[in-house]
Parts: sequence; C-alpha cells; structure tokens
Amino acid sequence: MTGNRTEESRRGGPITRRRVLATAGVATGGALAGCTGDSGGGTPTDDGDDGNDDSDDDGGTPTDTGPQMSGGIEVAGESTVDPLVVDGLERQGGNENKVVIVTTVRNAGEQTTDIVEYSYDLVLFDADGAEMGTNTGFGTTGDTEVAPGEAATINVSKSVEGDVSAVARAEVTLSCEGMFAEGVYCES
Repeated sequence: MTGNRTEESRRGGPITRRRVLATAGVATGGALAGCTGDSGGGTPTDDGDDGNDDSDDDGGTPTDTGPQMSGGIEVAGESTVDPLVVDGLERQGGNENKVVIVTTVRNAGEQTTDIVEYSYDLVLFDADGAEMGTNTGFGTTGDTEVAPGEAATINVSKSVEGDVSAVARAEVTLSCEGMFAEGVYCES
C-alpha cells in the first residue's frame, strides 16, 4: 500500500484533495476521451518562441494560444504560470451536456512538473458573449509528469445547462490560483 512514497514525499505529503478530484475527472473524462489524434509528433501551432531566451525570466506574463476554431467553436487558452505554455487546444466531440477541451501544456522550464497540480478554468460563451456553463472539471488518461521541453495533455471540461450547441467560444486558463494548486512552478 505504500506504493511510490518517494514521489509523494517529493511533493510534500500524501495524496491531496486535488489529486482525488483529478482522478475523478479521469473517470468521467476518460470514458469520453478516446484518442485525441495527437501522437506527440509536434505541436499544432508554433509561435517561434522556444523559451530559450528568458530561462530566468519570472515575470508571470501569460502565454496565449490565440483564438482558433475547433469543433465548431472558437477556442483560446493562456497560462499565467511562466514556464508552462498552453501549446494547443482541441474540442473533443461527442459530449451531449458538456464541452471538453483537450489542452496541450508544454514545459518550457527547467524542472519536471506534474500538470495535474495546477488549476484550470474553462469559461464558455454563447454567440452574444454571455457566459454559460456550470462547474469546471479536469482530468486525463495519460501521463501527467512533464520533463523540460516535453508536453502532455489534460482534458478541461464544463457542464452546460441547455443546448451545448449554443456554445460559440471557449477560453482555458492555466494558473496557480486556488488552494490546491501545488505545482513546482507555483512554489517560487
């Protein structure tokens, strides 16, 4: 039952509420996930910034994927955690009462981190710009440990009351906000 206690000790303690919630998200998101079609052979968008110029810059400037279309809606994402970059967003189809955005996070920093240990917020808007949706959740069926220069995906979802086809725009934000955000880049 002790499992890999070294990993738990490195993070400073036993399994947290955040990890339990993320695992619950895996059960929900995993049932719907399937394959995203990304084999890890590259990134869908490249802004030319490889992060090598400012390795010590800790200004907290958000990185932004900019608006793009996926699954019939406009999607955009940003990271307010300096060395983590939202590198790609793809709407996952086949969900009747929620919007799921498969979010690719690239680690442009110098430390290995676990992308589940950060906060993700998904805001949905209708065609008139009114905010819609209820609770946000996230989870993944893949490995969430990300070494420097590598990327992983996490499914960020939001339930929709009413017609999910009324969603026109989605915005994902990765941050260190919230009492359970304990990622290595939140500790600086």
